[in-house]
Amino acid sequence: MLLTAGGNRLREGTRGEERMMTEPYQIMVVDDDPAIVNIIETTLQQAGYRVLKASNGNEACELTGRYHPHLIIMDVMMPQCNGILATVRIRQDNNVPILMLSAKAEGTDRVLGLEAGADDYLVKPFEYSRFATALDKFIQKQNLMEHNRDLSQQKVDELLSFTNFSQNKEKEVLPSKGLQSKTLDSIRAYLNQHIGEGLTSEQIADEVGLSRVTIRRYMNYLIELKEVSSDVDYNTGGRPSIIYHYNR
Repeated sequence: MLLTAGGNRLREGTRGEERMMTEPYQIMVVDDDPAIVNIIETTLQQAGYRVLKASNGNEACELTGRYHPHLIIMDVMMPQCNGILATVRIRQDNNVPILMLSAKAEGTDRVLGLEAGADDYLVKPFEYSRFATALDKFIQKQNLMEHNRDLSQQKVDELLSFTNFSQNKEKEVLPSKGLQSKTLDSIRAYLNQHIGEGLTSEQIADEVGLSRVTIRRYMNYLIELKEVSSDVDYNTGGRPSIIYHYNR
């Protein structure tokens, strides 16, 4: 079973926090498997959430723009538009938290999902405790934001150990988790030499002299600043690749 009787723990863990909401959070479930959607939908509704449903990435993008859900639970493998491409499209103008689901356990698939802009990644079938932890993390962040409106987004993320990004380019404050100004300047300098070109993390890593994992973290930061946009290249002859474009 995808979800077990551990659902009782989620109801106990979130009911108290639900009382603090002015209205229930709205979560969108995106999967082309009706059985999985029904299981997740039932669990979320029992916990007090409102649920939107979509069966592919195109519907997810449309519903995100129309209803502005608080959280998206997105499967990777879907017809018409998969979860990776949908996440890239949503991330162009929306920072809604995205929890990605996949039946694939390969590390490269997980990296691709996170690189596309997902906030968390679960491999199906996953333990219910892991699913509940992801939801609890989301609720903690939302409640802290709602009840401490004078706190900055950066401060909220620091308190909850979320990766976060500054939107102020003039007085840029880098995230605390390992990003360095000198490294960022080196990456920006390289990107500035290749404006208009589509670059992979591998290409940038080779030229700048950093690991691909490091480059991906910095590129995600630049995407949040709207300095970089990204899309997915499926014509690689192998696994899809994220392509970055410098917008300066």
